[in-house]
Amino acid sequence: YNHESLGGCTTQEYESGNCSKVLGGRNTIEGSNNVLDDHGHGTHVSGIIAANGSVIGVAPDTRLLAVKAFNSTGGGSLSTLILGIIWCTDNKEEYNITIISISAGADITFSNYCDSYYSAEAEIIHNAINKNMSVVVASGNNGNYTGVNFPACISNVIPVTSTQEN
Repeated sequence: YNHESLGGCTTQEYESGNCSKVLGGRNTIEGSNNVLDDHGHGTHVSGIIAANGSVIGVAPDTRLLAVKAFNSTGGGSLSTLILGIIWCTDNKEEYNITIISISAGADITFSNYCDSYYSAEAEIIHNAINKNMSVVVASGNNGNYTGVNFPACISNVIPVTSTQEN
């Protein structure tokens, strides 16, 4: 929320609900509302989507909610990620959440759906989808091109990938 292309808000402005771009969020690691990105990846992905300043994203008028599910080194757990999805689902009506964008993935690669392997997690993700939210997930952040990681391997999510010139 403090990046100039994502609202440029101070912590005080964010905490008082006075940011026009990042409306709120949840830190599932600390169990707080402190979503300041101390790693940088969330800000990077949010900028690709919604930046509107010196950097322009693909959907610059989009408003965001930040869910911090990983720590300053990018590490976290499946449970903190799932808590973030649950928070979004529980707050769908209050914030009119229509899309959950996840740029994270587990280390195991799947060549087919993984709903049976991650059955409890798949149920939580399907709950969000059944509430008419699109769940868009990085297919994997490790450069693998033979399969996808969880949660991109869950049926009915929208896996996305990147391309490289080389």
